[in-house]
Amino acid sequence: QTPNPDISCNSMIKFGNMKSYAQKKLDANWIPTGHYARLYYHHCNSNDVTATSIESSSRRTMEQEVEEITEKHDWLSKWGNESPLLLASVDKAKDQTYFLAGVKGESFRNVMFPLGELYKNANPNNNNTTNSTVRQFASNLNLPNANKKDSMGICFVGKRRSFKSFVSQYVSSVQPPGCFIDIESGAIVGRHDGAIYYTIGQGARISGASCKWYVIGRSNTNTNDILVCPGTNHPALYSDELTIKNTTMIWIGNDVDTMFPEPLQQQQQQQQHKSNRMHVQCRTGHLQPLIDSEICMMENKQNNSITKIIHVQFHHPIRAITPGQMAAFYLGDICLGGGIIHDVGPSYYDLGLKVNSCN
Repeated sequence: QTPNPDISCNSMIKFGNMKSYAQKKLDANWIPTGHYARLYYHHCNSNDVTATSIESSSRRTMEQEVEEITEKHDWLSKWGNESPLLLASVDKAKDQTYFLAGVKGESFRNVMFPLGELYKNANPNNNNTTNSTVRQFASNLNLPNANKKDSMGICFVGKRRSFKSFVSQYVSSVQPPGCFIDIESGAIVGRHDGAIYYTIGQGARISGASCKWYVIGRSNTNTNDILVCPGTNHPALYSDELTIKNTTMIWIGNDVDTMFPEPLQQQQQQQQHKSNRMHVQCRTGHLQPLIDSEICMMENKQNNSITKIIHVQFHHPIRAITPGQMAAFYLGDICLGGGIIHDVGPSYYDLGLKVNSCN
């Protein structure tokens, strides 16, 4: 599995310990952060500070967006109680809701996202250059980072320090080496110095190779070998389904019964029992285009124990779905929440399918 530290940072530190410290120790009433996202307090009145903390025109725009989606999904009007809805930022190129999808809805109470209504740079859909941007605000305030390049570092790691050196501090100093195995021929095409340094979809960087190889995952054997495939769009990198353990799933509205009102329908002599399905959009990586998909709550019954899981079926194959990463769910601009990917369905290589023919 490949965990995502940015998501853990938001759920446990920024909107966990940091927010708690600011409220209890510093008597902070509101916590504004620099995330590119929006919060819509649909249960507040017009005199509430949350309703007046952004321009009225921007709030009306959000209200229209939410109303349009609610007309198709009326359960949203009752969802969340006193917690706000999480919406994608106006600047879709900077939207950070994927990293916020694992935060519980109540943790967003008394939080503001001032940048969510702004474009960082010029609005690509508007030729009017007089519109204020984040960089223009920063320049007007003579901030030293007004024209600084965007930060792309990983939480806790940063950009300048290599991921390999960071991970090496927290694992055994001696990692068992292994081989890169071609999934098609089974031949050894290179060697590596530790499987923990690689993730699905990553370039293998095999020295002297005649083509570019990409990581698929661990070999099924007890060795430390890594399976690789030739080419970034190889069918072995694509799948169209995944599962999430219900214990890792965070619904920002915190009301699953509203979303899946029908009880699980028991089917005799079957291991899996399905409830109703819901059509949503999903992404399995930051800024990945939203993908039409269907989710359903399921029960896996094994050894007299029942485990609830979320099953996700995509409408077309997705590259490099990685266990340990977040799958975030949306209805339009509304982010419903997300969960940690537990398992991935068979690859298109395993199914004998070609990727291009299925898009």
